[in-house]
Amino acid sequence: MDARRRDVFAALYRVTAAALFEPEHLAPIDGPLVGEPSAVVAAWLTALGGQQGVWIGDGATLFAETIARHVPLPEILPHPELAGAIGRLAIERARRGEAVSPAALRPLYLRRPDAELDREKRLRKMLIDPRW
Repeated sequence: MDARRRDVFAALYRVTAAALFEPEHLAPIDGPLVGEPSAVVAAWLTALGGQQGVWIGDGATLFAETIARHVPLPEILPHPELAGAIGRLAIERARRGEAVSPAALRPLYLRRPDAELDREKRLRKMLIDPRW
């Protein structure tokens, strides 16, 4: 996923033989993480052990040239519609008794927000030059 700042939010999964909407269908290999696209691709090529993989999402399409520098003829797919898939996964987890309260859900922040970084930058400037 395009993370702006010339970075991507990314995770690497292996597709298993489990049914499509079972949580085990995708087995995590790496991530979630935020990183520079070329570094992520290089690291994942090692993790893929020579397999090409499929690159999915708006970050993959945005940085297709970067991927192509590392992977000959990469398979790059646009960002899929996720709402329906997330709903199907939630139903499957509920059937298993793995549902959680909405209050128990927590966001996963991979980096600090731009607003926070900007605020700190302004504060540093004020400390250096109080007239600012």
